[in-house]
Amino acid sequence: MGNVNPDYETLKLVLILSGSMIGILLLIVGYFVKKVFSDQDSEIDEIKTTHRLEITEISKYHKEQMEKLSGMIDKVDSTVNSLKTVVNIIKSQQEERDPQMTELLKEHGSRLDEHGERIKAVEVTCNLRHR
Repeated sequence: MGNVNPDYETLKLVLILSGSMIGILLLIVGYFVKKVFSDQDSEIDEIKTTHRLEITEISKYHKEQMEKLSGMIDKVDSTVNSLKTVVNIIKSQQEERDPQMTELLKEHGSRLDEHGERIKAVEVTCNLRHR
């Protein structure tokens, strides 16, 4: 090839054309990059919305469960208080009965002692007569 010495106007024209082509290529690349990122942003927004809905549903579920649990705790509390009342009533009734039961047991004990003495007397009599 021969020795080429382009003039100033030709270099200027080549530079303008190559700059314009590079600019157009950068615009095309930029457009596709923007499109990829906007698609990812829309997917991220969709995921966020889905997760917000799931979190809201989970939050509602937990709130309902806590309300149910609170109601159950209230029922257990009232039941325990009722049982305490019943225990106190039974305890007081038992305390009233204890002196009566002690007296009855003493009477039975003395009767058994009497019967025991009578049985011994009958046995002695029987042994003496049947020998």
